[in-house]
Amino acid sequence: MYCNNCGSKLEKEEVYCGNCGTKINQHIQVQENKIKLETNEEKKSANKLCIIAVILSVGSSVLLSIFNSNYKEIQKILSPILFLCKLTAIVIVIVTRVKYPNNVFAKVLMWILIIEIVSIILFSLFTMMVCNYFCS
Repeated sequence: MYCNNCGSKLEKEEVYCGNCGTKINQHIQVQENKIKLETNEEKKSANKLCIIAVILSVGSSVLLSIFNSNYKEIQKILSPILFLCKLTAIVIVIVTRVKYPNNVFAKVLMWILIIEIVSIILFSLFTMMVCNYFCS
């Protein structure tokens, strides 16, 4: 442990910093108040939101792949709806990360969605480049 005032190393049983004389108990209480552990209720709430986000994200991807090219009429209707489902999943994960910053499920899900979005963008750009190359 170190003194928050001068940065010198402290022993656990010290009440005052030997270097600057600052009372140690005040700093420990401030540090304990800053660290907020996630309660079971918060964890359950965050996990429920994450599960909803997973269902929206995975469900939209599965439905889009099922109705990919065989059903053009249905695809025209479903594509915007499925895009909104994916967007809603992203918003839910962002809200969960802001409201429950220590939740591990939300952290992992956020990175998975980021990787998915980046890969979709890169695949779309690659497809456009290939199409421009071979179609022109």
